[in-house]
Parts: sequence; structure tokens; C-alpha cells
Amino acid sequence: MITKNEENRDEIEGNVLRMILQKPIFLKPIYGILMESASGGIVLTQLIEWLNKSKNNKIACTDDFLIEETLVNSKELQEAKQKLKTLYFFKIYLEDPPNSYEFEIPTRRTCYEVDYDLLEIAIYEARTIQQEMN
Repeated sequence: MITKNEENRDEIEGNVLRMILQKPIFLKPIYGILMESASGGIVLTQLIEWLNKSKNNKIACTDDFLIEETLVNSKELQEAKQKLKTLYFFKIYLEDPPNSYEFEIPTRRTCYEVDYDLLEIAIYEARTIQQEMN
């Protein structure tokens, strides 16, 4: 017979295992350098990962989704978005929500696009500056 304590232990162990198996959040150091912050680098790393999987080098998502995926806070995300707007290889803009159904609240999504040729140049430039500083 399984006791209540054993059921609770199994539930706790299951929750811990789910937490351990969550997707990792990672930072590519060069993106941290380009963004001039670790939290901005995490955001850029995640966006580039998603953009690499997109068919047209464009993605759109809500701020809430990006915060959930990267674990940055709202202020860090806003700072990252401001920095992204200054990067010559990145395009960021708001997308109007599609026509919504009667009871749906439309949500504006932010669109992100990358020019990989210009990203490559930016990475090269950042590496050169980093090497000169060392």
C-alpha cells in the first residue's frame, strides 16, 4: 500500500526532474559583447537561435514569451530591445495583430530580422576590438 508521504515524495521528485530537464538558457559570449551586457547577450543568443530555424530570417513574438524563454526581466528586455535597434545587422519593429475574434484580446508582437552577412562583419569587428584590448 502506498502512503500519502510516498505519493508526495514521488510528486516532488517528478517536479524536480521536470525542472532539471528544462531547456537551458545560454549565452554566446560574442553576443554579450555586441549587446554590451550579459542579459542582452542572452536575448540576442535566443533570437539568433530562433532566426536560424526560421525560413525567412524573420520571427515575431510577444515580450512575455521572450521573457519566459530567457528569464530576463522586463527592464532587461526593454534595454536589450533598445540596443538591438542600434545594431546595423538587426531590424526590430512592431507587428500589428491579425484580425481577432470577438472575445480575443489582440496582442502586438515584436518582429525581429537579421542580416547574416552584416552579423558576420559585426562579429569580426567585435573580435578585433576584443583582441586589441587584451
